[in-house]
Amino acid sequence: MTQTRSEFNGRDSFTADSGRGLSFQDVPPEMMAGVDIYKNQTADMIEGGIAGTISLRTRRPFDQAGRQLAFSADWTRGDIAKETTPTFSGLYSDRWDKGELGEFGF
Repeated sequence: MTQTRSEFNGRDSFTADSGRGLSFQDVPPEMMAGVDIYKNQTADMIEGGIAGTISLRTRRPFDQAGRQLAFSADWTRGDIAKETTPTFSGLYSDRWDKGELGEFGF
């Protein structure tokens, strides 16, 4: 999508290969909590995307109660190169209540 502004957890983001757009294929699906798409900017948003704004939200330790585990694996075989390339991604998230110190998340 051209002429869109992309955000990563509410912050402006860009990549070297596509200018101002975020390469969504670089973000593992286990990390994604949601994608917000805005066609028209509101007063509290940073302007810049002629065609709109896409905001990628990742999971955070305080989004859910307890421990969260996710893992995926993929193998791609190239017909011309005759090579197999593995891809792995995972997510570990947990939170702890430490009484007086409060709650901690990782």
